[in-house]
Amino acid sequence: DVEAEAANCVIPIMLLQPIVENAFKHGIDYTDETQNGRLLITCHTDGEFLVFTVRNNGPQIQEEKARRSLKQPGKGYGLFNIQERIALYYGEGCGLSAGLDENGYTCFTVKIKKSCTIDR
Repeated sequence: DVEAEAANCVIPIMLLQPIVENAFKHGIDYTDETQNGRLLITCHTDGEFLVFTVRNNGPQIQEEKARRSLKQPGKGYGLFNIQERIALYYGEGCGLSAGLDENGYTCFTVKIKKSCTIDR
């Protein structure tokens, strides 16, 4: 689900790919047989920022473990690298966060400065 104002914005290549891949690898692939795996991706603007959320209904993430993976690499480097790239490109006020949403879904939020173009 993409807000109309956000549709003309540009983002760094491969910014969301590791998050979506992790949603499948650590989330949806582990949903139990009685439920369908769900992946929800949204994008909206918030003032000068562009905000993406990637949610899945797989097993809930341990919030402390998720926060740690944003500060130092764990088994993989995907989330850590995204956090580092955002810091280099966009600086203060931008970044990647992790937690649970109001439905108990694992949720990763990417917040970057809005950079839009009129031509597509």
